[in-house]
Amino acid sequence: MVDQTPVTIRDCFDAHGYSTGTGRSSTRSTCGVIRTICGDAGHYVIMLDRRRGFVLDKSRFLSGDPEAFASFLERCTGKRIQMAQ
Repeated sequence: MVDQTPVTIRDCFDAHGYSTGTGRSSTRSTCGVIRTICGDAGHYVIMLDRRRGFVLDKSRFLSGDPEAFASFLERCTGKRIQMAQ
């Protein structure tokens, strides 16, 4: 039987990089591993490579301003966010 208990994943960004985890385990990386950042009115899509990435829902931010986060991401990665029209 497969455990189907919902898991909350928390992503935290700071000046040195980001961590993502479930509470049981977490992974820490630098912003340098981020290859592409896209966004629209409600989400950021952060790609680590062609097959791995994650979506951040702007309405689910626990702290911080989602729009200020865009400036932070651009400074941290040196990449511009490609916004969908």
